[in-house]
Amino acid sequence: MTRLLIAVQLYYKSHLLLLDSLKKLIMAVGGRMWCLSSSSECSVIVKKFLSNLLSQGFLKNALEVLSTFEPSKELARLESSSLIGPPSHRRKIKHTLDSIIKTLSSCILTKN
Repeated sequence: MTRLLIAVQLYYKSHLLLLDSLKKLIMAVGGRMWCLSSSSECSVIVKKFLSNLLSQGFLKNALEVLSTFEPSKELARLESSSLIGPPSHRRKIKHTLDSIIKTLSSCILTKN
């Protein structure tokens, strides 16, 4: 696999990992996830971060992305730019795109 194909894969994987981290923060603040030793100072910082994120329109933006983002169109766009490699690469990218949608949906549902 070329560096370009790996870069494409890592680009989408980074988005997935950021969303997964956000989901874990939301779960930790909501008391839905068990933490060994989180200080109250850490909790305050995370709560402030999440409330700031919500006040800046995270929920509205997330719902907009979910209603407009289509993995098939994204794959077609990548193919037209020759950024999709062999079928195995296409499957990995498709799986990552689907996971991004599921994780973003989970962030919204976890918050509520």
